Amino acid sequence: MTKFYRIKKSIDRIFIIKIPLVLFALMSIFGFSNLNNDKIDVISPDIKLLSPKMYTEVLPGSKFFVRADLKDNQKLDSYKIRIEKGGSSDEEYEKAFSVYYNQDASGNQLPKINGEQFVQFEFDVEVKSNAIVGDYIFSLAVKDKAGNHHEIKRYFNVCRPRL
Repeated sequence: MTKFYRIKKSIDRIFIIKIPLVLFALMSIFGFSNLNNDKIDVISPDIKLLSPKMYTEVLPGSKFFVRADLKDNQKLDSYKIRIEKGGSSDEEYEKAFSVYYNQDASGNQLPKINGEQFVQFEFDVEVKSNAIVGDYIFSLAVKDKAGNHHEIKRYFNVCRPRL
């Protein structure tokens, strides 16, 4: 009887050890198998800035046209438009342009990105009459849902009217 009791105790001990091992093996096979199938997005969004062209000249009190195609292999998340003067993005310079207020020249809200793969922008940027004459940088930065980003810049000049 004691021999039978020892065998039963050995079987119980082996059973207790094997259950966690079997569960771990099954979890490894079925539970973690989907981790490798998830696609990791490492590709930055693409920007095709068709307008403004490089070194465009604009007058205070006028407008310039922005046209851009934004696309990503997954989903776009957000974009940011900045206008800098001489590398400085001081509010004094930015306030002279309608995009500082997230509006186009007509006062309409700038386009939104709602997780699309492709977005086309077309709007006018107002150059207010208080814009300081000089060289500026128009930059468009785009970020996708995975956090990849891309930025493109165009240099333009606010110039005095020619007499």
